[in-house]
Order: sequence, then structure tokens, then C-alpha cells
Amino acid sequence: MFLSCIVKTSVALFLQAIFALLICSTLCIALDIPDGPYFGQETPGPIPKIFAPGIISLPNRGESHCIFLPDGNECLLSVTRRGNWPNVYILYFKQANGHWKKPIIAPFSNRGICNTEPTFSYDGQKVFFSSSRRTPDGRTPAFDVDIWVTKRTQYGWSEPVWLPPPVNSNTSEWCPSVAKDDILYFSSYRYRPEKGHLDLYRSVPKDGLYRTIEHLGSNINGPRYDTGCYIAPDESFIIFTRSDPWPNEGPGDMFISFRQADNSWTAPKNLGPNINTSGAEKCPVVSPDGKYLFFGRNALKRPSDIYWVDMRAVLPDPNGPIQKLSVN
Repeated sequence: MFLSCIVKTSVALFLQAIFALLICSTLCIALDIPDGPYFGQETPGPIPKIFAPGIISLPNRGESHCIFLPDGNECLLSVTRRGNWPNVYILYFKQANGHWKKPIIAPFSNRGICNTEPTFSYDGQKVFFSSSRRTPDGRTPAFDVDIWVTKRTQYGWSEPVWLPPPVNSNTSEWCPSVAKDDILYFSSYRYRPEKGHLDLYRSVPKDGLYRTIEHLGSNINGPRYDTGCYIAPDESFIIFTRSDPWPNEGPGDMFISFRQADNSWTAPKNLGPNINTSGAEKCPVVSPDGKYLFFGRNALKRPSDIYWVDMRAVLPDPNGPIQKLSVN
């Protein structure tokens, strides 16, 4: 009996150690995170470079979405353990008294399901994200994901709330991005589900509820996949990923389109070979100060890393919309 207990205890300790190693393999970063904005990293120029290697971008996992709170003191990161869909979760970094703390799994990011593509609201009081968690009607989306929102409270983050129709549907909704006044942009299969197409949509809240949605139209939405969008806070431009074969550099390229006075959109422009490659570029996010574009890049046969580039490589006009991004 005594020997049996020892064996059982040893097995339990061994399993705990294995579990700890698995968690460490995706959470472990440099022992000390440098202080300062953007984890103390040297800022990029017109050619993208990997963001915060050893802190954000690690070789044994995939990272696809990196976004900072408007004051720069909090960061959310989508992480995928290699080969373990749907185990996609959101890491939370916080800076206090000028020092970055070690990341934790965001309290609203359940284990064992897909939680991904977080975005802060303009005022930083809400986080919108995509998740495959069980919906209020008891449906478990599995590979179908919906958009959820959590609010900041005095005790932390609230229990996430599912956005009811017309935002969520019986198909997948991905990649929320939020402008001022909580105006929501996202992608969905609903328009052409039989062909597996993702299109971009916009929804303006009324009395705090998203009652209507609008398809962004054929000038933005191409014949295949348009997703992974970032909307400027003033809605002056949108950056998104398109996977049409032309005029892309690779299997997924980033494009930019500008909103015109009549609320129509200009023809999307490919961000070019200095940014788009033979791999896949996705999940664009502009930093709150408007200076940098963050995005995920999948090189061939490699998990995705986070890259960043000077926004002047995207918006070269110094008097253009880049100046409107900063949160005062």
C-alpha cells in the first residue's frame, strides 16, 4: 500500500512537471523584460523586422495579433501552440511603475478552445475578440468562432458577452477592429458561405447595441478572402488581409483603402514587396501613437511571428491620416 502511494505520487508529480514544461514552452520569455515603450525595443524603419524576439516572438509557437492599450501600458497577444488548434489563447502583458510584468493568460481567455484576435476599444475599457466558446443558446461553435466582448471593471475584466445577431451569425465571425464610438468592423462568411468566402462588415452601435450591419461592398471585398482588418479610429483608412491570387506577393497580403467624403472606399492598394512577401501577412494593427504597423507573418513552414514597420512606409504623407491616430 505504501509503495503504491509512492508510485501514484511519483506519477502525479511527473505529470505535473510535464504540464509545467508544456506551459513554459509557450509562456517562457527572457528573464527580464526591458523597460520602456514597446518592451524597450529599437524602433523599426521602412523594412519590417521581428518585434521583441524572446519576449513576443518565440520560435516554438505562433503569434498572430499584437495590440497595445492606448496609453501603451498593456498589451494583448494571440498565441497558438504549434499543431494544437483550437488551443489558441490570449496573453496579457502589463506595465506598472515603469516595469513590464511577466505575461499571464488573459482572464477572459479560456483554455482548450480558440480565443484570438483581441482588440481594445478606443477608450481602452473594452476588449473585443473571437472565440469558439459555447454560445448563450448552448451551441458550441468548434471551428466556427464568434465575436465576444469583455469590459474593464474595478475587479478586472468582466465575464465575456456574446454579441447577438446581426453581428454574430450561424457562420464564423473573425477579426474585430473598433473605431471611435465603438464602431465595429469584422469579417464573416455569411455573405457567400457556400463558397467559403470571408467579407468585411461594419456595424454602428445604437443605444449601446449593434442592431444593423453593412457589407463594405465589392470595392473592398474581393472574390475570395478579405479579413484581418484594422480600422483607423476616425475610419479614414482600413488595412486588411486579402488572399486573392492577384496582385498578391504571396498567399495572403495586406492592402490599404481610404474612406472618401461620400463614405465610399478607394480601390485597395497592395502594401508592396517591402512589406508583403511570399509568405502570409495578416492581422494588421497600428500602434496607438500612429507610428508603427504591427502584423503577423507566416514564412513557409514556420509558425507566425509578429513584425513591425514604420507607418511612413504605409502612409508616406506626413499630413495624412497617421496624424489623427493618437489618443489624447
